[in-house]
Amino acid sequence: MYIYRSFNNFLFLLSVMYVQDTLDSVPEVFLDPNNLSEDGTIALVGRSFSDNGELFAFSLSHKGSDWVTIKRYPTASKADGTVTDLNLNQRLYYHVLGTKQSEDVLCCEFPDHPKWSMGAEVSDCGKYLVLTPHEGCAPVNRLFYCDLEKYKDGLQDASGQLQYEKVVDNFDAEYEYITNEGTLFTFKTNLNAPLYKLINIDLLKPEMEHWTTLVEEDERDVLQWAACVKQNLLVLCYLHDVKNLLYLHNMSGERIMCFPLDIGSIVGFTGQKKDAEIFYQFTSFLSPGIIYHCDLTQENFKPKVFRETMVKGFDQSKYQTIQVFYPSKDGTQIPMFIVHKKDISLDGSHPVFLYGYGGFNISITPSFSVSRIVFMRYLGGIIAVPNLRGGGLQSPSGLEVVQEKSLFALS
Repeated sequence: MYIYRSFNNFLFLLSVMYVQDTLDSVPEVFLDPNNLSEDGTIALVGRSFSDNGELFAFSLSHKGSDWVTIKRYPTASKADGTVTDLNLNQRLYYHVLGTKQSEDVLCCEFPDHPKWSMGAEVSDCGKYLVLTPHEGCAPVNRLFYCDLEKYKDGLQDASGQLQYEKVVDNFDAEYEYITNEGTLFTFKTNLNAPLYKLINIDLLKPEMEHWTTLVEEDERDVLQWAACVKQNLLVLCYLHDVKNLLYLHNMSGERIMCFPLDIGSIVGFTGQKKDAEIFYQFTSFLSPGIIYHCDLTQENFKPKVFRETMVKGFDQSKYQTIQVFYPSKDGTQIPMFIVHKKDISLDGSHPVFLYGYGGFNISITPSFSVSRIVFMRYLGGIIAVPNLRGGGLQSPSGLEVVQEKSLFALS
């Protein structure tokens, strides 16, 4: 087993990807995107490993472009090829390693809907292809699937495009594949649940009246993502008052435990259904990043620090983060983070850096900033981060009714 992680000591523009043999071995540089260009304008924006770990695919963006170049490692030849996406008439192809891009097999397209974007994912069991066409930026998509068992001789030998079944043929809600056990699939959805929930759909009975709820929508917290690990466990990440909470559930939907977290954000997670070990990365206003490791095979397991980024000369114990709430014009309680040295008084005598953003369903969650630390340490400053309405704090449906004048009133 190899362990891969990204690290940046804030001396580089881009994070460097490292590899190590064991949890305790010395990491070695695997991929350094800073060496891909002299001016640091080529960024690593995506990466994926094959199941056996022998192949690594990564996508590169030049000068912040949405167009990306996909490369593989190790390369088969100098002509490794590139892949780009067009705005219209997206298609899904099957590529066999070692062949030319011109030999790729067309799996799916929607010529009658040129604006549809194509989302596709192979199920955990490898037997199904989940298709999620969407159009525009709204959190909605259709839901189709293909039984890959029909193509045991390989997709390159398929006659015509893949035959897929339609489970949801409208843009009424969002459906995100989480895992499956046989024909029983688990999805994260906002169907009648603006804060999201988990549902089960049996492909043998895909009609909506047969759908069941696995984890109900929370009364106030937004379910941001979910992952299946150790075959029969679910890790769920919620946004609670603009800070993350992390839970462990069983496949019956029952909550088993809450992972201990300070006020901060989960910015990285690694763990698949086949994995009994997980890693997650935490950051906050006072911590650049801590990677925790959990061995789920251990009885009464506890997260252990795998790596922690330390800033030389900065003692975070001398600072504190608090969260307060203030009323909007209509009485809605709006949360705000306040970060400062512990030994100063909040009496109006210190400079304050106020930062907020309220649009496009985006929440300003806790994150680390060197400039903010300098402001607090050397200027005695206070950091204030209100979470303006129109961001992702309230339910997504609230985005449609928030007026611009409320944002300028910091509400």
